[in-house]
Amino acid sequence: MPTGTVKWFNGRKGYGFIEPDDGENDVFVHVTAVKDSGLDVLNEGDKVSFELVENRGRMAAEKLAKVDSEEAPAEETETEEEVEETETEEEETEAETPEESE
Repeated sequence: MPTGTVKWFNGRKGYGFIEPDDGENDVFVHVTAVKDSGLDVLNEGDKVSFELVENRGRMAAEKLAKVDSEEAPAEETETEEEVEETETEEEETEAETPEESE
């Protein structure tokens, strides 16, 4: 099921757009699809999964579900242990390198 980020959604106008994670064109989403999915509202920046359907000659999102940010792929970060190992390796390398002479 495709995922994306809500680019904008206007409840008064009754529609908005989702920016798909795969880089494809923005996907139209109508308020009825939001309500039919059991959601109250979509906010800009919400991560969602959705099903693509053809609606009046264009692709639209239906069967929406909010995706927890914890489920989204996280950027790799170094653990404290990895940082300490790197610092220790750098210190050892500096100790092995002779000081520049005059």
